[in-house]
Amino acid sequence: MANRKVVVIGAGISGLTGAHILHKADYDVTVLEKNDKVGGSIETTVEKGFLFDRGSNSALETKPIIAQLVEELNLKDQFVYANKEGNKRYILRDGELHALPMSPPAFIKSKLFSSRAKLKLIKEPFIGRSTDGYYQSIAEFVTRRLGSELLDYAINPFVTSVYAGNPEDLSIKSAFPKLYALEEDYGGLIVGTIRSIRKRKKRKEQSKQSARMLSFKDGMQVLPKAIADALGNRVKLNANVVSIRKTGEGKFGVTYKNDGQTLTVLADIVLSTVPTYKAAELFSDFDDKF
Repeated sequence: MANRKVVVIGAGISGLTGAHILHKADYDVTVLEKNDKVGGSIETTVEKGFLFDRGSNSALETKPIIAQLVEELNLKDQFVYANKEGNKRYILRDGELHALPMSPPAFIKSKLFSSRAKLKLIKEPFIGRSTDGYYQSIAEFVTRRLGSELLDYAINPFVTSVYAGNPEDLSIKSAFPKLYALEEDYGGLIVGTIRSIRKRKKRKEQSKQSARMLSFKDGMQVLPKAIADALGNRVKLNANVVSIRKTGEGKFGVTYKNDGQTLTVLADIVLSTVPTYKAAELFSDFDDKF
């Protein structure tokens, strides 16, 4: 498989990491990115001396690939773990910062949520299962079970920082399968949490150690930028892929527009990291039911 041509569509963290691994394995890699910068939803800016991560502001060290990338890209000086003293999270509401309550007593005392929102949470065990199943969005699921305030001031900030996406656009079963399973298996979140804890204790299971939270001194965009720099001219910006066609030689013709020109590159393999709706357009000729 070495020296085969691979075209990666999208220079987000998934596309860049895939391209980096393939390049190390001696594949001939080209990354096509429609925007003028790499990173996708990972974007870091500095305004008035303050550093902001507009998308994901941290990551969890769940796989060894992260440490491997840090080592290979010489990012040890940039790499930082979250300070345990900073575990408390704050939510801005009506111009005031409120600590996100992490326990039932703290939730009751918190001024972040109204009395109406707290009452809604107390009623949660009496809300039945949804008939929508897999097709519920996070927003629909949380609003139905917990109310709009918890969606806006607890779930939404969390989803934005982890997925850099909108709760209205993400499936609850795909994004938070364990949360979805609590309703499916036990009928509710509070009852499900209590019963699942009891079951773990009964089976004498050991809880898994939580993954450490990490970031980079100059923001999360440090990582995709470092990967892109290592790939060099293999990453092409402002390259908007418009079509993908099969050729008679068993290859793929990937056509993209760049600086007013329409160009085509032949590939043995195409790795797509674009959203599903975009992939549906690009691969429509492969299967009319795609």
